[in-house]
Amino acid sequence: MKKLLAMACVLMSIPSASFAYVCPRTYPMAVHYTLFETANGAISQGIAQVDIGLSSLLNYYSPRVEAALATLAKQKAYSSKQIADVTRAVAQQIANARKATSKKTRRIKARYDYGKEFGQGYEPCLQVAVRQAMTTRQTDMDAIRSQRVTTEVLGGPGNYRNQTQARRELMQANRKFCTQDQVDSGFCDVVGGFPGASVNVTTLFQSAPDDNPITEAKNTVINNMIGLPDDEIMKGSENSAQTAAYVAAKARKDALLSPAINSLKAIQLDYSGTAGTESGKDKSVAALFDEEIKRYGGNSEEHDRWASVLRAQYEHGLMIELLRAQGLKLALQHKHYQQLERMEAVLATIVANEVQGAGVDALSEASAERASMGQKATSIQSR
Repeated sequence: MKKLLAMACVLMSIPSASFAYVCPRTYPMAVHYTLFETANGAISQGIAQVDIGLSSLLNYYSPRVEAALATLAKQKAYSSKQIADVTRAVAQQIANARKATSKKTRRIKARYDYGKEFGQGYEPCLQVAVRQAMTTRQTDMDAIRSQRVTTEVLGGPGNYRNQTQARRELMQANRKFCTQDQVDSGFCDVVGGFPGASVNVTTLFQSAPDDNPITEAKNTVINNMIGLPDDEIMKGSENSAQTAAYVAAKARKDALLSPAINSLKAIQLDYSGTAGTESGKDKSVAALFDEEIKRYGGNSEEHDRWASVLRAQYEHGLMIELLRAQGLKLALQHKHYQQLERMEAVLATIVANEVQGAGVDALSEASAERASMGQKATSIQSR
C-alpha cells in the first residue's frame, strides 16, 4: 500500500509537460488532484495512527515479552542446574557405591586372609602370648640355673659347710616328706604331705609353681643324690700343705660333680614355675611345651578344638599354623640338643673319673711294689 502511495506522489510531482507526455491531455487531473490529496492525507493519518498504536502496543508488550524471555531463560538455566545437580548427585552416589563395594570386598578379603576365624590360624593372640612366655621363661631359667646350683645344693661346687649342721638341715628337710615306714621306724613323727617325694627322682619331673612344697622336695632330692658338702677349713690353716691339697681335691671333685648337678638343676627348673626377671610367676617351661605338644599331637581336647578351627582356615591361616608347628619342632630339637650336651658332659665326667681311678690304682700298685722291694732290700742287708 505504501508503495502505491509513493508512486502516486511521484507521478503527481512530475511537471505538466512530462505528465502530458505520459498521460493524455484529455485526463481530468484537476478533478482528481484534490481527491488524491485527501486520500493521501487520510492514508498518512491512518498510517500515523497505526504507527502510534503499534508503538504503544510494542511499548506495552515489550517489557512483558522481555520479562517472559528472562523468566524462560532463568527457567532453562534452573532446569539445566537441576539436571547438572542430579547428574552430579547420581555420579557421586555411583562413586560412593563403588567405593563401599570395593571397601567391603577388601574387608571380606582381609577377614578371610588375616581374620581370626579364617586367616590367622588357631587363637593367634593366645599363640603369640604362649610362645613369648616360653621364650622368656627359658631365658630366665637358663640365667638363674648357675645361682641355684650354688645356693640350693648343699654339696654344690665351691661350698664348704659344717657337715654336722648340713646333715641336720638335710634330715629336717626329709622329715617334711616322711613315709609311713619312716614314721614306724621312729625317724619321723607324722607322715608328710607328699610322702616319699624327697627320695623319689620322679619328683623332679612334676610341674609345680615356685611356692609349692613339691619344689622344696625337688631340692631335697638333689641334695640326697649329691650328698653332704665338704667340711669347712679351719681358720689359721689356709697356707698349710694339707689345706692346699684338700682344696685341690675339692676342686677336682666339684669339676666332676658339676655336670651332674647342672643337669639335675636344669630338669628341676624346666618343671618348676620359678619366678624370673622377664616372665614373672607363670607356668613352667615343661608345662608350656606340654600344652603345645598336646595341641598338635592329638588325643586331647585342645587338639580337637585346634582341628575344628583349622577346617575353616584359608591358605594364609594354614601356612601360619604350619610355621608354628615347625617352630615348635625346632624348639624341641633345641631342647634335645641341650640335653645331649649335658649328657655328653656327664659321660665325659664318668670317663675322667674312671681314668683318674685307674691312675690312682696304678700309682697304688707301684707304691706297694716299691715298698715291697724296699722291705726285701732291708731284710737282705740285715742278714
